[in-house]
Amino acid sequence: MSDPNFQRANLLARRFSAVAEAAGLNAESLRLTQKLAGIEMEILRIELELDRHPGDCELAEAMEATRDQLATIEAKQNECADLYSLREQEIAEIDRQLAAAISGPAGDGR
Repeated sequence: MSDPNFQRANLLARRFSAVAEAAGLNAESLRLTQKLAGIEMEILRIELELDRHPGDCELAEAMEATRDQLATIEAKQNECADLYSLREQEIAEIDRQLAAAISGPAGDGR
């Protein structure tokens, strides 16, 4: 049988690691959101220029490249959200295990 204190310490270490990963994913998601805003502003700028110069091939190419950037960043943001959700589930499961470990097999806190 394993030492209950070791089990709790192990669960707490796993929880700390999962929370740190979730925080990092949240920070990355915010960074990507800022990047998306910049790309969306660039798309608006190019659209205005295209309205003024409808036949400009360079602007059309710039628009296509910028939309590709937008799609790439959106995909990264979705991946980040999926990973964050997995970390949340992992943290919830660790919390359940911690609660069980703290209450002990007989519910006496040992």
